[in-house]
Amino acid sequence: REFGISELDLVVVTHGDADHVSGLSGLFGRIPVGQIWEMTEPHRTPASDHFFDLVAKYQTPVGAPPVGETVQFGDLTLRVVGPGRRYQSPNDQSIVLLVSGSLRSILLTGDIEAVAQEELPPLHYEILKVPHHGGGTSARDWISGTGASVALISVGENRFGHPVPWVVDALEASGATVDRTDVSGSIIVPLND
Repeated sequence: REFGISELDLVVVTHGDADHVSGLSGLFGRIPVGQIWEMTEPHRTPASDHFFDLVAKYQTPVGAPPVGETVQFGDLTLRVVGPGRRYQSPNDQSIVLLVSGSLRSILLTGDIEAVAQEELPPLHYEILKVPHHGGGTSARDWISGTGASVALISVGENRFGHPVPWVVDALEASGATVDRTDVSGSIIVPLND
């Protein structure tokens, strides 16, 4: 509502953890949702079960996009780059998307940790949505070598210490400008001119 969005073509459930799916339940009955992408098996949670009960009630189409699939949404191109396989960790099972516009691209990483990060193919993007709220579960070399000019950390008040200082330091040392939702609030990232 704050940004004048009246419908959503696609909602991506990166993985089933409550902090990634519970808030999405509030969409139903308030804003039309065209389709849902998810790959939560085998890591379903009570929060994801509740969400998918609502999805069924509102008869919203659900799909699991194959890795490598590229889809056009208006002026944006979405390429599914992960998860590359079934992971033991629900965080590593996150859907990872490379979203490209006419100006720049962003890598949306969910909560992937070191194992999944190191198995991603080589990718070029200008903006990184930092995995796992900037937590210390990333691979240092991967964080330092992303090549992103902007790093966004989606984080609020938490008991886990996110983001950890070494992640912020590594991103800044690599030349990235770091922006955080706990400092800046909502962050809008234009990808098209």
